[in-house]
Amino acid sequence: MKPIVISTFYRAPHDSQGTQIEELDLSLSKLGNKINTHNVIITGDFNLPNINWENHHVTPNSGYSTVAANKLLSLVEEHGLIQHVNEPTRKQGNANNILDLVFTNKPGLIKKLNVVDGIADHNTIIIDVNISPKRKHRPKRKNFIRNKADHLNIQKSLDDFTHEYFSLNQNMTVNDKWNLVSTKIINIMKHYVPVRLTTSRYNLPWFNKDLKKMCKRKKRLYKKAKISRNPEDWQEFCYIRKDMHKHLHSARLSYMNQFLTTAITDKPKAFWSFISKLRQDNQGIGDLNIAGNIISDDKQKAEALGNQFKSVFTYEGNSKLPNLNDSTHGKIPELTISLKGVHDQLSKINTSKSQGPDGIPPWFLNRYAYHLTPIIHDIFQSSVDSGQVPKAWNEANITAIFKKGNRAETSNYRPISLTPVISKLLEHIIHSHIMKHLEQHHILTDHQHGFRAKRSTETQLIQTVHDISKYLDEKKSVDMAILDFTKAFDKVPHKRLIHKLKYYGITGPISSWIESFLAERTQQVVINGSASKPIKVTSGVPQGTVLGPLLFLLYINDLPNNLTSNVRLFADDCLLYQPIKSDNDISLLQNDLIKLEEWQNIWLMKFNPTKCFTMTLASRTPTPNIYTFCGQQLKSVQSHCYLGVHISNTLN
Repeated sequence: MKPIVISTFYRAPHDSQGTQIEELDLSLSKLGNKINTHNVIITGDFNLPNINWENHHVTPNSGYSTVAANKLLSLVEEHGLIQHVNEPTRKQGNANNILDLVFTNKPGLIKKLNVVDGIADHNTIIIDVNISPKRKHRPKRKNFIRNKADHLNIQKSLDDFTHEYFSLNQNMTVNDKWNLVSTKIINIMKHYVPVRLTTSRYNLPWFNKDLKKMCKRKKRLYKKAKISRNPEDWQEFCYIRKDMHKHLHSARLSYMNQFLTTAITDKPKAFWSFISKLRQDNQGIGDLNIAGNIISDDKQKAEALGNQFKSVFTYEGNSKLPNLNDSTHGKIPELTISLKGVHDQLSKINTSKSQGPDGIPPWFLNRYAYHLTPIIHDIFQSSVDSGQVPKAWNEANITAIFKKGNRAETSNYRPISLTPVISKLLEHIIHSHIMKHLEQHHILTDHQHGFRAKRSTETQLIQTVHDISKYLDEKKSVDMAILDFTKAFDKVPHKRLIHKLKYYGITGPISSWIESFLAERTQQVVINGSASKPIKVTSGVPQGTVLGPLLFLLYINDLPNNLTSNVRLFADDCLLYQPIKSDNDISLLQNDLIKLEEWQNIWLMKFNPTKCFTMTLASRTPTPNIYTFCGQQLKSVQSHCYLGVHISNTLN
């Protein structure tokens, strides 16, 4: 059972600046990681009836503190809390107000909540708390025992199949070719690679063979003692259990000393991957709140997330494509794939990665690269020449990744596509081919630092801070607009994307291949082995693929065009800033915001004005200017976290 943290709170009505809300925020921050690993319940009288808890909006000019209400909403979002009271807790005359609130960090904590008559002017809230631990059964997965594979027979079978393949494939489509090859690979693996069903229980790197043997022995002794009820058997079980814990602790310390002391500098990616696995708040998908109903079943959660991801797709219809100026870019050359290039891709596969929906593990493609190269080369070249992607390559298993906010809300998860490994190899080849074309013709905007070689968050921040510091040294203030796209990667409309690719000279078979790669996709959300129904993907570039990020960069590549303010792009993060000396400079930034509204309407993308902010930076305490965007006045902030770094309005 997880520990429970219970807090009570009272906010005085005269706290118009929300100072007491800030103190509550500080107390929650002191909990640190416990807010993710413990069950947290906060109750109290907040005296903020001007918050609509259905849509998290604050009613202006209500006579109650708007500042305190906004601070409470920010606190709720930052700490991922859920508010459960939805009926009045104080009635006075004709006013029915929700003053008393109940927050939790997990939706399933509250089984039942009733508001009943109280002994004072406030009603009483009675909550039934669910603290019974849920036991999740880990699904077993198929694990190939590759060190016991019959390598000689596998090599012979692949060589025999190569002759058969080239005698059969003359009139076959690329889809038929891949179906033939993938079926053969699966059959060879069934015959010559042993399989066992395992869970991920013992995937800790220090859990070695000796510890596994001790664990099995401990289980046997426990069963024996439970049946016999003999004190000597129980004593033997207790001894081996204690001994195992001792060895487990020793093995863990030894691993930490050997690996972590060197990995942070020699293997930083492995280091942070290891730290991520150890994090206690890395919980996967917990209970979800769907229209007030709490769902715990993995199948239902997968369906709910699948429906959420589908709901954000852009409907493009048959609307006329926007006009683009005559292209001055050259045409991309045809792609001829070499045998060596295919062999290199197969040989460089990361064998520790997961297999895709096709069931072919990376290690098999890597281990038998020499024998598979002729067949894979033929399929790759056929796919590019025909502009067609095999159907199986466009089927993705979706892993839902939590972003931030309320874990119970499906909108706070992003879809990451797990696709067949073999399709990613061809994506790498096409990606390299496109990048040569883009670099030769200097197509990618210099304002973009995301997903680009020799550019990073560091280069973006250095240039941004350098520019702002220069303006401040010149005794100018700087107005900055921090803009947020809504589901940017999922909303890219396919027809308009292909339209832009052709403008940039990406035409012919490569254009057709990308169109097939995008327009014929399906995806299903998978949670602990339970899958949603397959969903047709009608917009967006798939996250988790090789080409997805590059296609997104090309789609928003023209966003900075015709803007007078400084523009900084990092993937879908957009920043505008303008030095201010007069009202005319304010107008320049406001006009740029209007131009971005026009851009989003033309290209069917969408900014989220409720998550867009402005900040006025100056050497002394600045006076913020007012800007509007997408029909809303942008909220001015004194500091903001940009690319992981907090920037204050004095640049301190």
